[in-house]
Amino acid sequence: MRSLTKRPVRAVRVASLQVIVDRRENGVIYVRSPQPLGDYPARVTDRLEFWATRVPSRIFLAKRAPDGNWHTVTYAETLARVRRLARGLLDRGLRPTIR
Repeated sequence: MRSLTKRPVRAVRVASLQVIVDRRENGVIYVRSPQPLGDYPARVTDRLEFWATRVPSRIFLAKRAPDGNWHTVTYAETLARVRRLARGLLDRGLRPTIR
């Protein structure tokens, strides 16, 4: 992991804040977005692979250590770790299908 220098924080709009609230007589509350779900990748790792090939050195995860420094992992480093983990699971006989 590498240390992160101080960088400005920017606002990121991820989704609309509008919701539809459905309160049922039994006390159950359903909350949903009025916007339809857009396209999404078939596999969880698809977006990780996408960004690891386009911006491999960009920071994917960061956490502050007890000493106050930031420790980071890039997209490329994360993809390499995920692939090692997947290989280890496959080598132990685990498969992506349910038997």
